[in-house]
Amino acid sequence: MFRDAWQVALQAGKASGDEGTHGSNRIDYVFFRPEGLELTAIQTVDTAGWFTTAASDHKPLVATFRVKPHS
Repeated sequence: MFRDAWQVALQAGKASGDEGTHGSNRIDYVFFRPEGLELTAIQTVDTAGWFTTAASDHKPLVATFRVKPHS
């Protein structure tokens, strides 16, 4: 079963940035299967600081995973 990376990271204290990816709404997601991956972090990125304006009307989500070794 797929898991919502933001919710998993939020519960584990590994989420950073605003939860809303489109204004105050959360409409962007990263889903993963925990059998082969360990979520190490997720963050929303505010690109407005990189340019004179935001690159999109959505804040990108960046998730970092560690591949679990085969047993």
